[in-house]
Amino acid sequence: MRIEILLKICQAGMFLVQWVIMAVTSLNLLKTKIESKRKTFVFYIILGMGSAAISRVILSVTKSVLLNVVLCAGIVIMVHVLLFADSLKKRIGLGAIEMMISLIGESGTAYLLLTTAHSRGIDMLYGYDSMYAHTEYVVLSSIYSTLIFFVLFMILLVLWKGIVDRFWMKAYLLYIIVPFYQLILILIYYATCKNLEEIELTIGVILVVFSLIIDFSLIYLVGGMLKKEQVEKELTALYAQRQTEQQYYEMAVNNMTELKEIKQNYTGQLQNIYDLLENGENNSEIKDLLDRSSQKLQATALKRYCENAIVNAILTIKSAAALEKGIDVDCACGVPESVGIEAIDLCSLFANLLDNAIEACEKSEDTMQKAISIHAGVRGGYLTIKTENTYSQPVVREKGKFLTSKSDSANHGYGLKLIDDIIRKYDGNLKIDAEAGIFKVVASLKV
Repeated sequence: MRIEILLKICQAGMFLVQWVIMAVTSLNLLKTKIESKRKTFVFYIILGMGSAAISRVILSVTKSVLLNVVLCAGIVIMVHVLLFADSLKKRIGLGAIEMMISLIGESGTAYLLLTTAHSRGIDMLYGYDSMYAHTEYVVLSSIYSTLIFFVLFMILLVLWKGIVDRFWMKAYLLYIIVPFYQLILILIYYATCKNLEEIELTIGVILVVFSLIIDFSLIYLVGGMLKKEQVEKELTALYAQRQTEQQYYEMAVNNMTELKEIKQNYTGQLQNIYDLLENGENNSEIKDLLDRSSQKLQATALKRYCENAIVNAILTIKSAAALEKGIDVDCACGVPESVGIEAIDLCSLFANLLDNAIEACEKSEDTMQKAISIHAGVRGGYLTIKTENTYSQPVVREKGKFLTSKSDSANHGYGLKLIDDIIRKYDGNLKIDAEAGIFKVVASLKV
């Protein structure tokens, strides 16, 4: 009687654990539609177990194994489509893979169960009818399958992170090593047990429960550690880029100061020349000096794009860099000297927008049509910056956002993040569009 109760507990527990394992795996691999992961987890369990319970009623009537597989696969895929926000291909693909892993897990459980039974002299055949003739082995199958499922789904999680998400850390191996080690211990325990009765089975269930607590705690702790490490890595990269832009900003200010000094020096020289002319000195020599001074002054004169000195310096340097690369630049900016935005933020914003545009043009295969236009001005309390550039490389887009097209995306794309941070800082908005070979960015900041 007590073993029958244990059987019911194991079957219900295994049913719940399977869905919990799938939910945890999916939450680690897909982006949720709901902001809270806890809510998504609860909905996953309710939808999955509710639908599976209905399917079991249908199966009790039809008794079709094929229908069982089709219904379970449909339920898993449906849950993924309803709750997650990644591409449809990704959601359906993960659901199908999880269902396939579940079937492999069942086959692995059956193999271990038959091996255990035969080693004890029990003539058990592959199939539910033969297994249910021995209640203790049904309980044992729940113990085996729980850990097998966990091992297989952790392998899926690690491979998906490495191959699909292109994100790999050695700490992920703990997700596989620890549950696999637990499975080996359980197998050794039952291989050495002389009897297979209530006490041995109960100990096995307790060991599995503690193993699952350890495994889920491991996922939580290691996941938190990896997330912290990734955030620290991003902050370090952002800080390094910010420091570079700070130096760039200081360089732009120094260039402005130097150019103003040069202009003042040449202006003084020109005035001396004019004075000499008025005093009746040698006109030919003076005019020759005047011409040379005028030419040098024009050559060193800073082009005036706007009234804001920092923005003007950025536009001057970036325009010169673009022209050297054979990129046409159209610039019409009306940024006042005082605009209510920190100078370093203006520097970062314009520098990153223009750097992205120049980089896209450099990758363009059409050497005859490489162009950038940048228009900026203050209107209605907002500084609006609009950049357009030609491009030919395919753009990378996810959930409506454009991502870096560089192969090493984990270590790039911080310029885009800086732009987003600056936009949010000034209660602005960012609109990005790409069509007909033109990449457009419109950034608005409250001033």
